[in-house]
Amino acid sequence: MGEANVKVVVKDLREDARWWDSISTELREGLLIMSQGCLLPYGTFDGLSDQLGATAGYQAAFEKMATLLAAAVEETGSISTRLRSTAHAIQEADDGAAAAQKR
Repeated sequence: MGEANVKVVVKDLREDARWWDSISTELREGLLIMSQGCLLPYGTFDGLSDQLGATAGYQAAFEKMATLLAAAVEETGSISTRLRSTAHAIQEADDGAAAAQKR
């Protein structure tokens, strides 16, 4: 791969990493909003609604969404890290090959 191509690939990988970082940030903000603003106080549902499962249903849905968002935050951050690592490895390999050619 030529030097210009390597630069394009490395640049694209780093741009993709920034994009995944922004997604991770948005998901993290969503998780924060959920954890701070979506908890319902005791007694939100009336007795009949509670007996019909509204409280348990809401709690189960809340916990599932919180789990999914937390996993998404972790995974998108991991994708970003791996993209940066790949860009770094490609750049190092190219630098090493260029140095070897000069010898």
